[in-house]
Amino acid sequence: FVAHRFFMVLTWLLTMSAFVLIFVELGKWTSVPLDSNPHALLGVITTALCFFNPIMALFRPTPDAPSRPIFNWAHWFVGNAAQIIGIVAIFYAIELQKAN
Repeated sequence: FVAHRFFMVLTWLLTMSAFVLIFVELGKWTSVPLDSNPHALLGVITTALCFFNPIMALFRPTPDAPSRPIFNWAHWFVGNAAQIIGIVAIFYAIELQKAN
């Protein structure tokens, strides 16, 4: 659990830093239409999921609480969804001009 928490805090810090650096580099929202390349939208969704998952963990119920299984599944789902959507976003990034 200690390693999980360390790496999740590191992931959170790197993700938030990357999100800010992208807007510093571009200076605006992307000019690529979302219907032609959803990379930007997928990135924002991934960042939002990554942002809220540790906040969910701060409000984690006690191990014997009746709502703990709900938390476990929600925390698992949000984390895995962030990872899967992030990987999909990487594949869409290949088509972007900055990737060349």
